[in-house]
Amino acid sequence: MQRSQPFSLLWPEGTGPSQAGTALEPQCVRDLELESTLAALTDGRPRQSAIRKVLLNLCTDPVIIAYRQDVLDNLCHTPEFTSQLEALLPDLSTL
Repeated sequence: MQRSQPFSLLWPEGTGPSQAGTALEPQCVRDLELESTLAALTDGRPRQSAIRKVLLNLCTDPVIIAYRQDVLDNLCHTPEFTSQLEALLPDLSTL
């Protein structure tokens, strides 16, 4: 039996974290103070390494970039959906 891939706002169906990206240089990470941003986003959460990987590696795959742009466009133009996602965040952090 084939396992289905979980739904993701970062990765289109049939894709996932790949090597189609560029790691940020340490100086860039320092200049942008991304470690502080990462600490604020994760606050010691168990998914910290996954968030770090996404934040510190720039995706260069045009299909994935377009997908993420579509997701952001949908979030910006559908405030009720965004509100529902925000309401789910406390429940998601307990999972």
